[in-house]
Amino acid sequence: MKRNIVLTIVLLISCILFNCKSDNEDTEHLLTFDIDPSGENLIFSWKTDNKTSIYRCDIDGKNIKKILDNDS
Repeated sequence: MKRNIVLTIVLLISCILFNCKSDNEDTEHLLTFDIDPSGENLIFSWKTDNKTSIYRCDIDGKNIKKILDNDS
């Protein structure tokens, strides 16, 4: 019986700790990326303040160009 009580308490504490949400949400981050069939460009989506845009850049990360905005 004592073992069941301890197990229940541990499970409750675990659930509480794992379900806590932080107020510090990322404001900018990479969502996904892919390489175009030619292997010369990266296509990636970037999220900023709950708005997502799609970009294209050279494989070395230079010449970044927005190709699709959140409003499109």
